[in-house]
Amino acid sequence: MLSLTSKYALRAMICLTQFEDECPISGKLIAERTNVPSRYLSKILGDLVRHGVLTSTRGKKGGFRLARPAKKIALHDVLTPFETGLTAQRTCPF
Repeated sequence: MLSLTSKYALRAMICLTQFEDECPISGKLIAERTNVPSRYLSKILGDLVRHGVLTSTRGKKGGFRLARPAKKIALHDVLTPFETGLTAQRTCPF
């Protein structure tokens, strides 16, 4: 069973794939579209940036975007920062 944090991370990633070719998407917009509390989502997005899944841009027109094409991001990449036990595995458990 996935943690709530992992579920929220997946929601955010699905949202970001819908805007893959557009400018960075604000955390506020992602929170609104995914129905995730914005402060909680901010931490999740920060973790995904630190793990190289997302990139972020500061400023008025800043936001988040996928670090690489969606087809090259594995489920394992998204879940590893939030699920203990996945870090020891080298392949996706799904």
